[in-house]
Amino acid sequence: MDRHDANTGFAKRTYISMDDAEIFRTVEEMMCEEKVFLDPNLTMDALADKMGVHRNSLSRSINRYTHKNFASYLARYRVQEAERLVTSSAGSKIKLSELALKAGFSSHTPFYRAVRAIRGTTPSAAFKVLGERDNKLSNKPNKNKNHDL
Repeated sequence: MDRHDANTGFAKRTYISMDDAEIFRTVEEMMCEEKVFLDPNLTMDALADKMGVHRNSLSRSINRYTHKNFASYLARYRVQEAERLVTSSAGSKIKLSELALKAGFSSHTPFYRAVRAIRGTTPSAAFKVLGERDNKLSNKPNKNKNHDL
């Protein structure tokens, strides 16, 4: 929200007063329900503006509740989305560069760095394991299935 400052001639921004817990709850809702992390251009400033809070308050809240900075917090959501896409039926045959974009990364480079930092391995190795695990789970015979005699 902006209001005009008569003394300076510049717009002055006003913020909603929220404590760290409220800010973090709001961020989590936006990540989980609105999936704002899928926007590759999302920045802390843009998210803070959207929420109507100061960027420092947003940063402090994320750090307080996750012990991570904004970039690491955002990357974790994006990597989890990539993992979800890989384990979905359509995602197992997707190229890594396309997967990176669908998960909200701006390119393959930040995707590679994030997966490496979070999973400790390359994207191809991490998602190959996920794909194999998913295939094993879907190919297991159902022991509870009634067979015709």
